[in-house]
Amino acid sequence: MRRVLSFLPIFVVCVLCLSVSNARAADVGELPKSAELFPFFIMGDDLPKVWTAPDSQKVAGDAGQVHVRDGKFYAGDAPIRFWGVNTCFSMNFPDKDDAVQYAKRMAKFGVNAVRLHHMDMRDIWGKNISRTQTEIDPEQLDKLDWLIYQFKQNGIYVNINLHVSRKLDEKDGFVGYDQRPSHDKGVDNFEPRMIELQKKYAKDLLAHVNPYTKMSYLEDPCIAMIEINNENSVAASWFWGNLDNLPAPYEAELQKQWNAWLAKKYRSTADIREAWGCKIFPVEEELALDGSFDDPKTLENNKNWVIENDGISKGRQEITPEGTLKISVETMGRNPWNPQIYLAKAPVKGGVPYTLSFRVRAKEACKLRCGVSENHAEWRNLGMSREFDVATEWKTYTFSFTCSADDQNARVSFSGFKAGGVYEFDDISFRAGGVVGIAQNEKLEDASIQIIYRNKDSHRATKNAKRDFAFFILDLEDRYWQEMYNYVKKELKAKAPVSGTQLQYGAHYAQAKLDYCDIHAYWNHPSFPGRPWDGGNWKLGNTAEVNVLGRSYSCATHLANNRVYGKPYTVSEYNHPYPNLYGAEGFPILSSVAAFQEWDGIFIFAWSHTKEFSPNSTPSFFDIWGNPIQLAHMAACYNMFVRGDVQSGFDLAGEQIVYELGYEQEREIHAAATNGYHRSLQSIGFVNDLPLRKVVGIRTTDLPVRDARVAQTPAFERPEEIAAAQQTISSTKQLKWDGADVKKSFYQVDSPNTKIFTGFIQGKTFSYDDGTELKFGETLLDWATVSLTRVDTNRWLLAATGVMRNTDCKLGEYDPVEIKDTPNDQLETLFGKQISFCKTRGKAPLLCEGIPALVKFPAPESVVVKYYPLDGNGRRLQEMTAQRKDENFVEILLSPECKTLWYEIEVVK
Repeated sequence: MRRVLSFLPIFVVCVLCLSVSNARAADVGELPKSAELFPFFIMGDDLPKVWTAPDSQKVAGDAGQVHVRDGKFYAGDAPIRFWGVNTCFSMNFPDKDDAVQYAKRMAKFGVNAVRLHHMDMRDIWGKNISRTQTEIDPEQLDKLDWLIYQFKQNGIYVNINLHVSRKLDEKDGFVGYDQRPSHDKGVDNFEPRMIELQKKYAKDLLAHVNPYTKMSYLEDPCIAMIEINNENSVAASWFWGNLDNLPAPYEAELQKQWNAWLAKKYRSTADIREAWGCKIFPVEEELALDGSFDDPKTLENNKNWVIENDGISKGRQEITPEGTLKISVETMGRNPWNPQIYLAKAPVKGGVPYTLSFRVRAKEACKLRCGVSENHAEWRNLGMSREFDVATEWKTYTFSFTCSADDQNARVSFSGFKAGGVYEFDDISFRAGGVVGIAQNEKLEDASIQIIYRNKDSHRATKNAKRDFAFFILDLEDRYWQEMYNYVKKELKAKAPVSGTQLQYGAHYAQAKLDYCDIHAYWNHPSFPGRPWDGGNWKLGNTAEVNVLGRSYSCATHLANNRVYGKPYTVSEYNHPYPNLYGAEGFPILSSVAAFQEWDGIFIFAWSHTKEFSPNSTPSFFDIWGNPIQLAHMAACYNMFVRGDVQSGFDLAGEQIVYELGYEQEREIHAAATNGYHRSLQSIGFVNDLPLRKVVGIRTTDLPVRDARVAQTPAFERPEEIAAAQQTISSTKQLKWDGADVKKSFYQVDSPNTKIFTGFIQGKTFSYDDGTELKFGETLLDWATVSLTRVDTNRWLLAATGVMRNTDCKLGEYDPVEIKDTPNDQLETLFGKQISFCKTRGKAPLLCEGIPALVKFPAPESVVVKYYPLDGNGRRLQEMTAQRKDENFVEILLSPECKTLWYEIEVVK
């Protein structure tokens, strides 16, 4: 990693936009308050006058092909890091004039890599999509070629994603479109024709010669990396239950491969029955007494049927004249499972199969959930939790499972109700008995051993059977990755490093066998209570990562713990999505931690999802092109991560932490997993605050370790008792987190050439090693993010950000009916809540908060400090001179009257 010289460390925060004669020293209590939000949108067209990103002056690939050496990315003979963005959908196919501007603008913000994402959902097929998704439209390909050429000329490398979101349909001979998982995730890991079409697409795209560069993407050195399949693993799809209801052709193919795997391990059906502990249990007496509800006095006479409200929820149950159990819900409770109905005091035995069956209908189609759990603390699940569809007509369901433990007081529950909903149940039956293992008619000899589903018919699966199927799935995904990798690297002969998919979707080992490892993370990703990606019904957590950074789960520390030593490590999707009010913290925290940990690439998600983006308002959760409180800090992030302003923790010998992971160990972890969205390796000893102190990573003990710096480092042994951290300081002394107040924490980066503050203010003074002191006035959230980065020997670029929202945006606590607007001076009350603006996202212009602050910073008497508030294009608005405090320091004031988020600072001798 190249380094820059350490120049005179001066940390300047901002200035009061008044004449010098009016500037004076001030107590923090005299500082101005945050005023009304003002219009501000960052375009950055004149940024080169302030800051020239080094990579924008080069042609990407001129130094040589990106390759892997000693577990790092190199371009030619020099190590290289990538500060990148994602471009999605039509953004990858702009008109040619727009492509020129896009590339130049990205480069001005320090972007030196772009990940081409979601090309294959629709846009790359162009006019062909009405008849096939297997033939690239030449006109669309020409637009892509021109865009990549422009990236290359502006020093921007390219990460090509192969499969992301194409889902094949009947036009290309694939039935059951609606029954298959989204984007064919998991299915395309084992379905032979889908795999062949992935290879065809790879060849059509990569082997094609770009007419503007005169090279194919197999050989062009501006192609920095190739990703086979985004967020996709048959292991993850099976674990999530997405393979439970496959259409017949795909189910048959998976069963065929499952039986072939079994045939390599077992000689006969008898061997399988013995290994899996298959048993037959006689059907026992009914446990759901009066489940037919024929007696209108059932609820009076039977104390076992209970409706649970929590003091806020209002739900009632009654027996209808038709002999059904009717549930009417007026309001929901504080928890999503209230109200619920349940059968109490059901005695169950571990290892015994049970079957729950019932009929159900509702006033409106919906989804409900049933489960069997303890009817007492700790309320643990006993082996069954299922979501099911409910229609306006009667539907019958039968769910079987093997109970996980003995319990004399189990609860059989139904939940997931909604306010205003009316539901009816009938013929509820709960009995012990059935087959554990495989049915009598299933035989290895005729390949009829059934798939072990994650949820459906799971009563058949013993622990050993599930373990075998988990191992089969892991072998299946590994075979897929190896097949696709070998095709791209060995048959097509692609020169760029190749990855499979993201860590935590399958096995670390499967990805560690490829050229580099990649991962994704989002802080407070939006969720959708109804239809997926419904822009009219969503919510998003409004919390600050800084409060949990070294204390519990945080994105930055979680990503660090999952890194595999000896492999280049990239984060190809990351964001703190809008409208999280603390979203400006994300990139400065991650880029500084990534630099300390010595990762290899970060790709923000996303620059834009559309080529039709119109400026002056924030269009979406993720697009940073419309997010000035994030764009303003891009220069500092680039300088910390790419330029090397933050020192690597590898510079200090013996300050690295090694988590060890064996091949069989990981397989057992996957086989034993019971919940969670991602596969967790927490059991190998992860500690949340360690990544803020030392370099951390995983050593795969059954693969060659390519990083000699940790090859002999003893494995970390996690203490049995670990107190929650309150403060952390990195081994380099440059990263500092203070979490003494669990609700008002802050984080600082203190390096000679870039300094960061992000967090809660509380009237404190924040100090840096060179004598810099930073005080804030009153802000809307008692919170701010500030970055200051040196751009040449005598100039700095400063950004100071707070709240951002569109004009007339009705932002407030999530409510499915109506979002009530929260005034700016009350936004702090939304902390920790689920927020939304749904259909009231507002309009242009975008409004931002000015941050009031007072800074004492080092400046000898031999220099004069000038500063220039900048407009959204990076043009100077006014020249001003800092106020001298004494022979060693000056004081600078920041005021919302400046109506800007960034400043150029100049030291004149």
